Amino acid sequence: MRNDLLASQLRRLLLASRVSLPDVELMTLLEMSRSDDPILHELSLALATLADDDRPESVATFEHLIHAIQLHLGWKQARLQPGKQGCTECLASWQIRRATELMHARLGEKIRLADVAEACGLSTSYFSRLFKNTTGVTTHQWLLVQRVERAKVLLSTTRMPIVEIAFATGFADQTHMTRVFSKRVQSSPLVWRRLSSRMTTLRA
Repeated sequence: MRNDLLASQLRRLLLASRVSLPDVELMTLLEMSRSDDPILHELSLALATLADDDRPESVATFEHLIHAIQLHLGWKQARLQPGKQGCTECLASWQIRRATELMHARLGEKIRLADVAEACGLSTSYFSRLFKNTTGVTTHQWLLVQRVERAKVLLSTTRMPIVEIAFATGFADQTHMTRVFSKRVQSSPLVWRRLSSRMTTLRA
């Protein structure tokens, strides 16, 4: 799907939906869907596939994708607008793109930071410093956010046992996932799944 067609479909889909983005985020999404942002493009494509799907589970997935897009846009904004002191040492655009692509593709695996750094042509320690300078978060923090978001999608759209979701999203075990998920979402995975299911039922 060409990016301009994707942007057009996203505009129609978002304007017709119950879930909305602030105007600034909508415009950012539409503009960035035309640019070289593989993560946003992947999320946008997934969103676009739900354009004509009114099933309750699809509506829930749509809302979670919107949330993932909002997080990603926030991350992009933070990266593009460093602190008052500025960013004196940052990753090049191709390096941050390659690093996030690689980590996102291996989200369900144990990712070696050395491999990501090597893909960017840097030493592990130097890459770690530049990644935090560029994004405002460590690679570990970035991965946790991405893993929680993927877990939320699996919790709401599948019947996979939570222990399997934990491994599928790269957590060490169910306990690790529950601890991280609860801290970031203010709800355990089990409770969150029940609430999501209840919301889906109410919409039916």
